[in-house]
Amino acid sequence: MATDTAWGEQRVPSRPPVLLIDADPSRRAALRSALEKEAYPVDAAAGLREAHKLLAAMSYPIALIDFKLPEGEARQVFLEIRARDPHAALVALVNAGAPEETAEAANQGYYDCLSTPCHPDAAEAAVERAAERYTLIRQLIARSHELASIQHEMDQHIQEGVSEMYRVNERLNRHVRQLTEGREAQQRFIEDLAHELKNPLSVIWGYSSFVLRRPMSEWAADDLTRALDSIHRNAQHLHDLIEELLDSTRLEGHKISLRCETFPALEAVRETAEGLKVQAGEKGLTLTAELPDPSVQVYADRNRLRQVLVNLVGNALKFTPKGGKVVVSAVPEEGAVRFSVSDTGKGIAKKDLDKIFERFYQVQETRHSHKGLGLGLSIVKGLIELHGGRIWAESAPGAGAQFHFTLPATLTIPSSSEEEEEGAASPS
Repeated sequence: MATDTAWGEQRVPSRPPVLLIDADPSRRAALRSALEKEAYPVDAAAGLREAHKLLAAMSYPIALIDFKLPEGEARQVFLEIRARDPHAALVALVNAGAPEETAEAANQGYYDCLSTPCHPDAAEAAVERAAERYTLIRQLIARSHELASIQHEMDQHIQEGVSEMYRVNERLNRHVRQLTEGREAQQRFIEDLAHELKNPLSVIWGYSSFVLRRPMSEWAADDLTRALDSIHRNAQHLHDLIEELLDSTRLEGHKISLRCETFPALEAVRETAEGLKVQAGEKGLTLTAELPDPSVQVYADRNRLRQVLVNLVGNALKFTPKGGKVVVSAVPEEGAVRFSVSDTGKGIAKKDLDKIFERFYQVQETRHSHKGLGLGLSIVKGLIELHGGRIWAESAPGAGAQFHFTLPATLTIPSSSEEEEEGAASPS
């Protein structure tokens, strides 16, 4: 049988603990006995002071309170229990035949009223209802917390889903833009290709038709030479365009092979400068070659390296205004040679710097004034990377442009010990 000690010190039973506060000793004893027979753990108090001691040790989900405790003690106990547990089921012990007490208790917020004296079954039924109510409220609160947690988790999943959809949408939009830009670039390329091929063909067609109008014997030697020279130059230009197109296609399909050898880097720089000096002079430009020491060696395909330098220097001559300067140079770096082509031209905008090495790309501002296929720099990049090097550009509007690329100084062949270590490290 339970004593007047705090229930919190005992083993937690299956039924909720009950706090019984009643100033009438006989009624308190009878109620306590009836509830304990139904396995309810009961802590009993005669008034406010004893109730304080019990409440200091634990809180009670159910309390039976003598509604007529002296000096308003019933109200104080009511408020203290509710402060500890707002959902506690509080039952007022009222006198039978005093309906005004029942009405007042209901107004004060009591869950139920128990008229005393009462049969033990009535007391047990009142506590049973209170316990059921308290259990349902706690279950409802727990379920509410669970639902709130689920709602929070769902909100997070929804937010993550929305964020992921946004990211996917951004990627799709970016791909669509890239595809659109790619199609537009290809369309421009086809138009430019037709135009570039048509120009030399028109000249060849025109001069050859003009020459064939009369027998060769009737032509003056100088006139015939000029016509044939024009036909030859335009045929060469046509050949170069076709070679550029083929190189781009071969690089795209990984079908270009290199014939690399070790030779002085100054040879490539000097040959490029000498080959384009006349063209620079015709445009009123100064082309300077800063030659490295003859001991600086580069491992590359001679013809492809010259093709790269001619393309870069040719671009510099094309985009540098009269009176400007173009410099081609080479300097040794650790295990490599860095070639550079710089000019004093208009420069390249930052938005174009990252794209100029893309296939078909042409800077919009120069597209109409300087015709081309938009393949040159992409071919240059492909050839350099095929050598194991890299290329980059530095520029700003009005500050000219500098193109740099590196190539290996020598052919690097792993030593036998390195090969053995590599073989030992690889899985069998």
